[in-house]
Amino acid sequence: MMTLLFIFLGVLALSILVMIHEFGHFLAARFLGVKVEAFSVGWGPVLFKFPAWQTEFRLSLLPLGGYCKMRGDQDLQNALEKNQWVTEEGSFFHVPAWRRLVISLAGPLFNFFSALLLLVILSLTGYTTRDLPAQIYLQEGESTPALDAGLKTGDIIRMINQNEVYKFEDVQSFIRNSDGKTIELTVERDGQVLPLNVTPRWNQETGRWFIGIAPYYEPLIASVEVDTPADRAGIKPRDQIWEFNGERVFSYNIVIQELSKKQPEYPLTLLREGQLIQTILKPELDRHDNLVVGWRLALPFITIPPRSFIDAIQYGFSRSAAVLSGTLEALRNLFNGRNLGRAVSGPIQTTYTLGQATALGLSEEGAGYASVIQLFSFLSLVLFIMNLLPIPGLDGGHIIISLFEIIRRRRLSPRSFMNFQKVGFVFIVIVLILAILTDFLFVTGLG
Repeated sequence: MMTLLFIFLGVLALSILVMIHEFGHFLAARFLGVKVEAFSVGWGPVLFKFPAWQTEFRLSLLPLGGYCKMRGDQDLQNALEKNQWVTEEGSFFHVPAWRRLVISLAGPLFNFFSALLLLVILSLTGYTTRDLPAQIYLQEGESTPALDAGLKTGDIIRMINQNEVYKFEDVQSFIRNSDGKTIELTVERDGQVLPLNVTPRWNQETGRWFIGIAPYYEPLIASVEVDTPADRAGIKPRDQIWEFNGERVFSYNIVIQELSKKQPEYPLTLLREGQLIQTILKPELDRHDNLVVGWRLALPFITIPPRSFIDAIQYGFSRSAAVLSGTLEALRNLFNGRNLGRAVSGPIQTTYTLGQATALGLSEEGAGYASVIQLFSFLSLVLFIMNLLPIPGLDGGHIIISLFEIIRRRRLSPRSFMNFQKVGFVFIVIVLILAILTDFLFVTGLG
């Protein structure tokens, strides 16, 4: 039953994101003189339709996004037969290249600005969410800028360069954007407030500035997946990990360090309703040689106060820039051949994951809406950048063609246009095969 709910919510969420994208194309096409023959919510057989503003609006059977059908299909077919462009008024191929460029850009830009708007509104109103607080963990025995500066495990960073911070993510952002300049910290330790200075160091492997800190995790279990090592060990929600592999656990980071040893089993002591319970955890390895445990940690509630209008806009742009940077980094890894099978998620897995996150967020009794909005903005930004990739068949492909024609001041021949589209078709088929394979592994549990 929960699986069906997750899929339903995931489909609904993805459809909203896609429709925002298509609505951008619709408005730009109408404004720039291209006739939109049909605008459909959903795909497949049409359930309901009505004409308005010279467009047929449709509600279709399959609730998977939708489409904006512009006039021009017949023009392309005629051009291929005659090997020259003969277009009719109101066709996508009839308008100048700069108009086609704007129409192609409008969909991705609607995704970008809708994500930005959501983040700005969220920042203006303030919100409560579950997240990692700005509490830090330092590994012992390593010489790092944080250790040299006098930071200690359990310290809570309250301010950086006179700016208040609330989440560990905020701390990371300041460090990565520091350019190696000394950062002023206001730290809370055992009820006392301490001023400390730390100078980030460049990490050649990651290509980022760092000071050598990790988020401090409370060792409290939020949920346990059925038929996983945690479930078979008798672990339950709200259990606190007291000891793990003989080590007293004050922070979950200790558990992470011990799990990295990949032992076949770990003695475990849990604190449950005031009693200590001993058990054995036997982690498993998935097909990528990653440990599977099957529990999810409970993150604390963090209240973010409302920001000023200027600060909210700055937050929206900085958060968007961070998401886009992370997406580009993931794409680089994809094209470098790193974790290729894991980089492409199929529609079933994507829909399920999105629906699960939405359901969990909505179940937080007023605090989870912020997580849902942040997830929506994240996926909207991913759609923005994915559609800008210079792949034939996607918006990015049309943008490249339009730019090429603007620079050349000459139209691309119908045959060259079609050959360009064929290349994109092959690429999309390859990605689709990978996505279906990923979905198969996800559904069967082999992934």
